Amino acid sequence: MKTVFSKIKEARDLLNLSQEAFAMAAGINRSDVGKIENGEKKFIDTAVVQFLRGKGFDINSLFDDNFKLTYIKEGNQVNEPASSIIKLPAGSNKGIPLVGIEAFAGKGSSDFTIEQKDIKALYVVPDFTNIQFMMRVTGNSMYPKYNSGDVIACRVIHERNFIQWNKVHVIATKTQGILCKRLKKCDTKDHYLVVSDNKDYDPFEIPAKEVVSLALVVGVIRLV
Repeated sequence: MKTVFSKIKEARDLLNLSQEAFAMAAGINRSDVGKIENGEKKFIDTAVVQFLRGKGFDINSLFDDNFKLTYIKEGNQVNEPASSIIKLPAGSNKGIPLVGIEAFAGKGSSDFTIEQKDIKALYVVPDFTNIQFMMRVTGNSMYPKYNSGDVIACRVIHERNFIQWNKVHVIATKTQGILCKRLKKCDTKDHYLVVSDNKDYDPFEIPAKEVVSLALVVGVIRLV
């Protein structure tokens, strides 16, 4: 019986790509390709889905009914078929922009201003409203809350008096780049405490004046 994992290998073979080339093309780690195909990894990175869809694969037949996208929006989980994400044509003026961290790094923007050149794609995602941008998670500092490859949906915070403490935020800083961390009140005046869910990473303080932009993470997309 074919599994979703064996189908991934079949798709890679059809594209005539090595595991390394497939990983580079899809934007995931080389080691993850082997884990996916061996069934060691219990979810499929959203990046893989988008890459295969872009290559013309029928996602509905590639992923059976047991593998659906899980949308988690503000604490409410909804399962949808992978085909429910709609990628809009280039140049569209609608949809949620997917951007990389380089879109904001070093710009000192107070409101996460997105330039056209920074938009990798535009998507329509069920139940995602009032979302200014989406971004792919890299690294494992927020595991198990978020996995590397998950796509997080972000709502820009324009007024810092309305910070939701202990929630996960995307934080643009002057010197440390873009952080995805849990934001907590700090005992030190005019500082924030930023905390990783992965206990291998220690929390640390950051001066409020170091933070130039804040966005609340209100949703995540992953395959389970």
